[in-house]
This record gives sequence, structure tokens and C-alpha cells, in this order.
Amino acid sequence: MKMPLQTGFLLAGSRTTRSTQSGIASVVVLILLFLMVAFLAGNSVVLSSLKRELVRLDRIQARQYPPPARTNSPPPAPAPVAPR
Repeated sequence: MKMPLQTGFLLAGSRTTRSTQSGIASVVVLILLFLMVAFLAGNSVVLSSLKRELVRLDRIQARQYPPPARTNSPPPAPAPVAPR
């Protein structure tokens, strides 16, 4: 028994099926686009919050732990001795 040739879900010559699937595909693409924009907005809010938190922690640690003395600098030159 021979089966009629079908391409995907579309039946040959079925206009309503094609337009319906095209409409559904458009809706799916719009939903995916909306989700991507929503995730992008959420990420930007979280990143700005994390940046503020890092700046706050940096300020707290700078107060608690002052920068160390410079150890790699050459020793200060001795004061010149005045002649007698």
C-alpha cells in the first residue's frame, strides 16, 4: 500500500494548515523574544545590585585593612652629615 508524500506536518495543497502553522510559529518566536528580553532585564538588575555590593564591601575592607607599607621601595637616603 502506497502512502501519500508528506512534508513535515503539512499536507500537500493545504493552505489553512500552512497559515495556521505560520501563525503559531510567529507567536512562538515572539514569546521567545519576550523571554530573552525579560532575562536580559533581570540580569542587568542583578548585575547592578552585585556591583553596589562589591563597592560596599571594598569600602568596608579598606577601612578595616589599610594598605600595607611599600616593601619593595628602596630605603630612604641617609641624611647628609654636616662638616665640623
